[in-house]
Amino acid sequence: MTIFQVLNSTWHFDPWVLAASISLVVAYVYATRGHLSKHAIIFLAGVSIFFFTLSSPLTTLGKTYLFSEIGRAHV
Repeated sequence: MTIFQVLNSTWHFDPWVLAASISLVVAYVYATRGHLSKHAIIFLAGVSIFFFTLSSPLTTLGKTYLFSEIGRAHV
């Protein structure tokens, strides 16, 4: 399997990651009463990075193509 095939076929939306991301955003909006500030934008960027990191092919690439694990596969 090539890296391009991995990138196109390994998007997975784990329900727990999706629920955690949505609940974090809802709780933050509720706590700040919907006031959009610099801190809110930074928080939303962090939650989106959390979501896309755990749902994107980065997780699969890290598990299957991690260079430090190549040496261990032959042991």
